[in-house]
Amino acid sequence: MQIEYDITEFVPQPHLIELFRRFVTAAAERSGTNSKTVGRVVICSVDRYGPIIASISPGASYTNNETAMGVGKTLPRRVDGTVVSDIVLRADLFAAFGEVPDGEISLTEWPSKVQQIFYALCHEFGHVRDYALRAELHDAIDPRSGPFSISETAEYYGQIVLTEFAACRHASAVVTKALFDFQMADAAERLQATQKQAHEYQENQNDCTRRVLCHVACQAAWVFLVELTKLYGDGTGRSDRGSSDIRTEFGKGNSLDGCPG
Repeated sequence: MQIEYDITEFVPQPHLIELFRRFVTAAAERSGTNSKTVGRVVICSVDRYGPIIASISPGASYTNNETAMGVGKTLPRRVDGTVVSDIVLRADLFAAFGEVPDGEISLTEWPSKVQQIFYALCHEFGHVRDYALRAELHDAIDPRSGPFSISETAEYYGQIVLTEFAACRHASAVVTKALFDFQMADAAERLQATQKQAHEYQENQNDCTRRVLCHVACQAAWVFLVELTKLYGDGTGRSDRGSSDIRTEFGKGNSLDGCPG
């Protein structure tokens, strides 16, 4: 597995390179990823995250809005009939592992936030495994910049639902009870923010075109579906939570009433 560095703030020292290698390798192993399906793993500065993604896959979308920037992106491509994926990871992710002692990785001994960072690495390798197993490449265009189309919207977000469920399922081996509880709370915050944004649009309809209102309503509904699907992937991939009703559990103290979809 080829690990590259594109870090502008400093030159990675040997101990940092070993830290990167240790946790990237561990994440690949924990997610059951075949190393032959991994192309480049690029660890980069925050300011290089978007440009690196664009250089590997021009036009590829990634999370970058007023509330968050993505921490990792998996970019599949076909090589001699096989789907191989490149991964871009932000270097600042690895700061969480600075105090983790050498030796066997003991997830249950880590704080939930540190577990979540390691899970994020495993999640990207989960995408690699999913793309390789399905041997399919989907490149639906983000519909939000064009005329509203329910079919194009469903195609775009439907693929996100499928790939996110698969990646979560493949990474579920590292989801401890503490981490799952942390993810439940984190998902609740994201859904509440989405609900608030959708309601703001609804309350100011005169300021929006029909196209924008339709996109907002559909996006809000799909965001809810994606978040719940990810929780199912994280939860049902483990036998001790295989029969859990994620939606019922998620609803405890986190009402979905009044939310789009």
